Amino acid sequence: MRDEERPDRPHPSSLVPHPSPVVLGVDVARFGSCETAIAARQGETLVGLQHWRGVDLMHTCGRVVQSCRELRPQRVVIDAVGLGAGLVDRLLELQREGEAALREVQIVAFSSGTRAVNPERYGSRRDEAYWELRDEHGQLRARVNRLDPEASAPGADAPQTTGTTAFVPLSSLRR
Repeated sequence: MRDEERPDRPHPSSLVPHPSPVVLGVDVARFGSCETAIAARQGETLVGLQHWRGVDLMHTCGRVVQSCRELRPQRVVIDAVGLGAGLVDRLLELQREGEAALREVQIVAFSSGTRAVNPERYGSRRDEAYWELRDEHGQLRARVNRLDPEASAPGADAPQTTGTTAFVPLSSLRR
């Protein structure tokens, strides 16, 4: 099936005028069982999702550029931990070289493990970003207080919390 015929990929004409810009989110994989994914969001609506596996980084770069041509996003946010950093570098290089599809696109390297902007409240930038989404869209996914390892010494009555907020994917919780 050709990409433009895939049901999980929006046709550019399906994007109706909307007050919110299109934002692409990219999570990069390479070979093996993991998949690369591009999610297209407009406001609170997921307007497209592509995923694939088993291709090199330059193929992925080409698909991101093609998605920019079709969807004209304002911003592309890339998980820049690991392979994603190479994708960020290549997209920025193409932008400097004048690639038309990237001309007015803000390319953002998102590093989830970096320090939060508000470290008193959040354990990492990833936790902070999820809570920003929660605040923005009014949907609570999970709240976990990180335990203070020093307060959890043997013989302590109850664990104490540091008061920071962390995100835990619901799929990782065990019953």
